[in-house]
Amino acid sequence: MATQIIVPILGEAISEAVLESWLKQPGETVKRGEEIAMLETEKATMPLESPVNGVILDILVTPGTTVIPGQLLAVIGKPGELVTKIEAGEVPPPEARAEKAVETTVPAPGISSPTVSPDFSTRRRVSPAAQRMAKVLGVDINMVHSMREGARITTQDVQRYLDSQAQVPKAPSTGAEPAAAPAPSASPSSIPAKRVPLNLTRRIVAKRMLESARTIPQFSVSMEARVNRIFEVKTELAARRGNISFTSLLVYMTARSLSRYPWLNASADGEELLVYETVNIAVAVATDHGLMVPVIHGVEQKGLEEINQGLGELIDLAKRNRLSLDQVNGATFTISNLGTYGVHTFIPLVNPPQAAILGIGSDRYSFLPTPFGGLEPVRLVSLTVSADHRVVDGAYVAEFLANLKDEIERADIRS
Repeated sequence: MATQIIVPILGEAISEAVLESWLKQPGETVKRGEEIAMLETEKATMPLESPVNGVILDILVTPGTTVIPGQLLAVIGKPGELVTKIEAGEVPPPEARAEKAVETTVPAPGISSPTVSPDFSTRRRVSPAAQRMAKVLGVDINMVHSMREGARITTQDVQRYLDSQAQVPKAPSTGAEPAAAPAPSASPSSIPAKRVPLNLTRRIVAKRMLESARTIPQFSVSMEARVNRIFEVKTELAARRGNISFTSLLVYMTARSLSRYPWLNASADGEELLVYETVNIAVAVATDHGLMVPVIHGVEQKGLEEINQGLGELIDLAKRNRLSLDQVNGATFTISNLGTYGVHTFIPLVNPPQAAILGIGSDRYSFLPTPFGGLEPVRLVSLTVSADHRVVDGAYVAEFLANLKDEIERADIRS
């Protein structure tokens, strides 16, 4: 009997993915546990493994298609086994399988009155998966049409509609309200441009940052720290243990400060606060396919070398778009270092549901007065914390930064 390959549950708060590529093609033999496709979620790219031994009998979804948990992707069976062609998206999500399968009937465009007598020649069928996908992506299912006359609407039809909307500029409004008067400058549609749809990673980053700006009452506090000693220690460590990155040193010291100021290692949950008992620090990494934020779990229990090795591996996986879901979930605090780009100071946005994020700028040379009236050459770096005002206030963040500054300037490596 043939085995249906469906999209698995993707992880916490992940409702969709993009089928990035097929690693196997129809007719090829696969073994149980062998990777057959790659799925790109909002947080990471994850492999899809075959649950059985057999042959790929049919592939039902093309690369680049948005898919949801429970959606049918392919069929695996014995060589030569015949299977009935099943439309992609016909299998309802797991939570809906216990219910009786009912096809949703949707009025065709132009029929809006609920009192109109049923006319099945003007009504269409929509698969449960297509209905759910349209709801998740905010698509009016009435605007989606099947490529085959009389066939039910599937997720592929919804994706085709989304693709067409991304390529064709919207037509002027034809509603009762008059269209707004054109601005004196050239309209976007009159300027030569190439329309490039955002990939899933960038769409999700945009969505989360919009959510952050709209829903979190956030503020920022900045402070400068001398890094002369930390770079001396970095050089000393390189001679004995190998290269230790500046970001790894900051992760190590930030975890120590967070253990003293735990309300920054927290999140708002309604009228309560969740103060986490472990420090899981996410480090923002810019990649060719968008911003990735891998997580180092249990930093407070790790030594500097373990942090440095783990961070290096995570950054490499992020740049190759091969992070697993475990490596991007569960962050309690975030660090974003733009110093390598020459940025002196910036204000990062809090990554919900976390309570705070630390932004690190590039180091600069300056002269500061000494107690004896002279000038001392120093190397400074800017530290900026953006925080959720529902969780902490400015004084608490200032105390945290003062403690972190002290950690950095002393650069006391205990392990």
